[in-house]
Amino acid sequence: MPHLRQWYREWGEQAATEILEPDDGEQLARTVFDGLPYDTVSLMREVYPRFMPLMAGMTAGKALKKLFPEEHATVDAAGRGSSDEVGTRMNLGLDDLEAVAHEYPAVGEALRDGRTLAEIATVDGGDAFVSELETFLEDFGHRTTGEIDVSRPRWRDDPAGVLQIVRSNLRAGDEETYRSHLRARQQAAKQAVDDLLRKAGQGVLGPLRRPLVRRLLRVYRGYIPLRDEPKQGSAHLFAAWHEGLQHAGEQLAANDQLRDPDDVWYLRKEELFELFESGAAANIDVDSRRREHERFARLDAPALLTSEGEALTTRTDQCLDGALVGTGVSSGVIEGTARVIHNPSESTLEKGEILVAPSCDPGWTPLFLNASGLVTDVGGRMTHGALVAREYGLPAVMSVSGATKRIETGQRLRVDGSRGTVERLD
Repeated sequence: MPHLRQWYREWGEQAATEILEPDDGEQLARTVFDGLPYDTVSLMREVYPRFMPLMAGMTAGKALKKLFPEEHATVDAAGRGSSDEVGTRMNLGLDDLEAVAHEYPAVGEALRDGRTLAEIATVDGGDAFVSELETFLEDFGHRTTGEIDVSRPRWRDDPAGVLQIVRSNLRAGDEETYRSHLRARQQAAKQAVDDLLRKAGQGVLGPLRRPLVRRLLRVYRGYIPLRDEPKQGSAHLFAAWHEGLQHAGEQLAANDQLRDPDDVWYLRKEELFELFESGAAANIDVDSRRREHERFARLDAPALLTSEGEALTTRTDQCLDGALVGTGVSSGVIEGTARVIHNPSESTLEKGEILVAPSCDPGWTPLFLNASGLVTDVGGRMTHGALVAREYGLPAVMSVSGATKRIETGQRLRVDGSRGTVERLD
């Protein structure tokens, strides 16, 4: 498994290096657009065939649930606790940052006061914190929330979101580390494995069934932690596309062709290259396009969109005995206070709160460190949020239509990930 992680990283870094080879903004932009078809084909041809070990792990998990139809929660628990999983490594890195803040009170105070990274670097222990942050960004600096949107700055461009997560953990005043949570999950996983092997050995067919279950558990636990490695590697491409086009915008702004470098994200491809060729200032109503973008961003994403662009309606907006109905993706029941978050780089979660979000991608993973449950507008069992919720043992319900509008921050909720219901207790 380590060699696969290394391969994904090296492939992504090499692809990003090739994209960013030109120095000129126009050539960078052309490299991005001309290379998109190749990059996409390369992604499918080279990266996803190496997805097969993960498929083996998923298949083993399904087989275990068929063998133990009444023990789905135990099977889920048996697959938890790997320190190799991307989200776990990310949170361990955040743990190390928080440890520096505890070791150096001046760093912790600066974080709580909301100071910038440059200001933190000047206090006692600031250099140690910056060094630890650089280590974190070396592994995860190419990630961000909503990272398929290449206009979004990566964490290495703007680590404010990372600092906000550490700041929130410090303000909570709870010194319990993520490593302690991980040890608890590892212990629970060991107990789940023992329980499944014990039950497999019962009955007349036990001597035959037990070796089969042991083999399935080995495959399941060995390969499931790979689930986010393809995205971890391919995210280097998204980061390179962002950097290349951002540099193009900076060059156009320096030449007074754009008012602001970020205006580049509101240009069409043909308009972008026309500016480079003409050398004239842009005659485009960027402000209107920005307002239109913001309007679309406020719309609810459909639960299902066909290839023809048809948004199919569902009945998940109905209630069951007064509870909101969705798809249960991680079993268990939890009661807690809701925190509605639309952008994790601008908001964060206090320990024990239930995260209510439009959807979740890998950029949301650090918020799961404090969450006690998860509710989303859209999503299903194989989406990132569901996978992380099961790994962390968080009750989760997805595809709750309009959850971020129908639930308010501060409301008390009961999330039942087994039934797929969310009750508002206030």
